[in-house]
Amino acid sequence: MLGVQDTGEGNESTEAELMTVPAIILQSFNIDVFYKKLTRWIVTGNQPFTEIENEELRDMIIYLHPALSDHLIRSAALKERLFGHAEIMRRSTKQYLRDLPGLLAIACDGWTSSNRIAFLAITGSWVTLDWERQETLLDFVELQGAHSGENMADLVGKTLTDLGIVDQVVSLVSDSASNNGTLVRHLSNQLRRSSPNSRWDGTKGHIRCLAHVIHLAVMSFLRALHAVPESVDIRDFDYNNKEFTQETAEATVAENHQESLESDDTDTVDPLVNLHSGISKVCT
Repeated sequence: MLGVQDTGEGNESTEAELMTVPAIILQSFNIDVFYKKLTRWIVTGNQPFTEIENEELRDMIIYLHPALSDHLIRSAALKERLFGHAEIMRRSTKQYLRDLPGLLAIACDGWTSSNRIAFLAITGSWVTLDWERQETLLDFVELQGAHSGENMADLVGKTLTDLGIVDQVVSLVSDSASNNGTLVRHLSNQLRRSSPNSRWDGTKGHIRCLAHVIHLAVMSFLRALHAVPESVDIRDFDYNNKEFTQETAEATVAENHQESLESDDTDTVDPLVNLHSGISKVCT
């Protein structure tokens, strides 16, 4: 098989030993653990639920455990198991967060899938009694309707209320998109109405993501150099639509390096030449 000749050498397993292997496998096999691992593979590998319908995959699983031949579930049942596992994890997370002795910072950001479905991710982070930073995903919900700050505030507020952690939130991190300012205002009003013990002050507890601020500054700089078209929304840039790609940037750096070396009699790169050359490449 597979181009390797079986010479028989080194195969010292007795027939009795080989006969005991299936018994050991059957004895140690747990169907619930198997399905948990299967659903985990589906999720972490970003596999479609219908992958379990793949005949080659089913054939391999049944080969490893023949007793599953008449019991291996299909995609609909796999989806139900996955949602069941998710609900168990959510209840566990809910209880854990409620028992936290400290406070929480949350962050939220919009995300659009490859098939153009919009989602809002909400995460929470905190510091343990051992001064270790921990974080977890609080919710990942589909954005229905307009992507307005008010709409997103409703989703964030519902998540915090469902988890019972309204009184523990002290800050919210987001990017600098204008709808996030609206989100903060509406969320502040919601939390104050839902709980008089809410600690969050939207005027002081809204932290804007530094990486996004830098991104906006860089995009404004590139636009001033006409390196990106005027039609590009620099506040919500599509990272899949780069005109100045990573490959182009690497080639420019290599060319700049060679140009700066050739511009002097020394082997030391002149940073001013390198900078001027880089700007010239961007401008053109």
